[in-house]
This record gives sequence, structure tokens and C-alpha cells, in this order.
Amino acid sequence: MVAVVLLASLTHVLGFSPLVATLAFGLVARHRRVTLNQTQRNFGVLGDLLVVFLFTYVAATVEWQRAPAGAALGTALVIVRASAKIVAVTLLARPSGTHGGKAC
Repeated sequence: MVAVVLLASLTHVLGFSPLVATLAFGLVARHRRVTLNQTQRNFGVLGDLLVVFLFTYVAATVEWQRAPAGAALGTALVIVRASAKIVAVTLLARPSGTHGGKAC
């Protein structure tokens, strides 16, 4: 990433097109399979610790008197979403070449 920033600033100072230079840099890096950094998915161990901290913090700050209402709203949303998917798939089954029984 630092290389791309330096390339863009250098081309801007020299009066060249930074867009064309960064596109060319990307093509060369992709062609040569150059990896610019070594990162893990989801930030690795640090990400796992941050997720645990996030859920702990949220659980500590929740007003538990409102939790049943939120659970009811969440359940209603899941039911409405599933019903909409079933209706849409059933209605589109015939135009796609199958019958309603196979669609669900």
C-alpha cells in the first residue's frame, strides 16, 4: 500500500497521470504475483480478541428489560424474510421451468 501511495504522489509531482501509473503498477504486480502484505483473514488472532471484547461490551451495556421486545422483533423479521423467499421462489418456479413443489 505504501508503494502505491508513493507511486501516486511521485507521478503527481512529475505531472504524469497517477491513475494510469497505479493501474500499470497493479497489472505488473498481478502479472508477477507480487504480494505486498501478509495479512490473515478477519485480522487473525487480534480480530478474534476484538470480537470477544465487542460481544462482552455489548452484553454489559444492554438494557435487559428491552431484550424480549428485541427478540420478538428479530423472530418476526426472520419469519417475514423466510416467507417472502418461499413465496418468491414458488411464484417464479413455473417461469423457470419447474413446478411449485420442486421449487421449495
